[in-house]
Amino acid sequence: MNCVNTSDTRYISLLLNLCYRHRGPVMRSSAPEPPVPADERERMDELQRYQVLDSEVEATFDRIVELGASMFNVPIALISLVDTSRQWFKSCYGLNTRQTPRRDAFCAHTIMSDSPSVLIVPDATKDVRFAQNVLVLGSPYIRFYAGAPLLSNGHKLGTVCLIDDKPRDDFGPSEVTNLQHLAAITVDLLSARLSSIDLKAASEENAARMHQLNVMNEELSSLIDSANAPIFAVDKQMRVRACLHANRSLPHPLLFPPKPLPFPPQPPALPLLHYSSPRTP
Repeated sequence: MNCVNTSDTRYISLLLNLCYRHRGPVMRSSAPEPPVPADERERMDELQRYQVLDSEVEATFDRIVELGASMFNVPIALISLVDTSRQWFKSCYGLNTRQTPRRDAFCAHTIMSDSPSVLIVPDATKDVRFAQNVLVLGSPYIRFYAGAPLLSNGHKLGTVCLIDDKPRDDFGPSEVTNLQHLAAITVDLLSARLSSIDLKAASEENAARMHQLNVMNEELSSLIDSANAPIFAVDKQMRVRACLHANRSLPHPLLFPPKPLPFPPQPPALPLLHYSSPRTP
């Protein structure tokens, strides 16, 4: 029997990789893949516009899912955004993951144009679309699902959804309305978040411009200080508005009075002569 020198880190790494590789069979979904919406390209453009995918956890969105779980008495509540090949969770309650493949996503069915205003699955094991889904056959063992789409400019970006590991048939009209309200509030939060991003970008741009102006002012001040003659400032009509004198001994630059002075100088006005015709004899 060969012995392995455990001090050799290469062999330790190999053993760890083998252990992880053989933890057990990987369960794959045999459920039919969800269809793709007809407006998929425009929908994805709208989703990208919000600049939210892969963003950090934010308490304002976490409150939505916490409220949803409490209101509807479910163990799992999510804000799900359906990306090209995955559904990504902006906020999770009761689920320890941030994304799952789109092919396994209940929410991928919710965003279809022909889907009802709120997709309700009372018992996933009895629904042909989901009975063989990996999330039904394995953890989190979805039985009940309800999802309200996140509507933005007519496109369904994702959902606010509720999940239970027990079948339910008590999701009535009032629950549907309340879930739609949570979805609408979530879209409002996404819009406010985007406005904040735009405002921050504008503020940074203004700060950069102000810095550039300060640099230009410093360069101009240096130019004035090094000049050997006065520098005149004129307006569009070539009227002198100010004169900066390059004399460090003076406390302030010499400025002309605010009254505009003509430039170039105008000739003095001639006095008006009154002429009367001579009298005729």
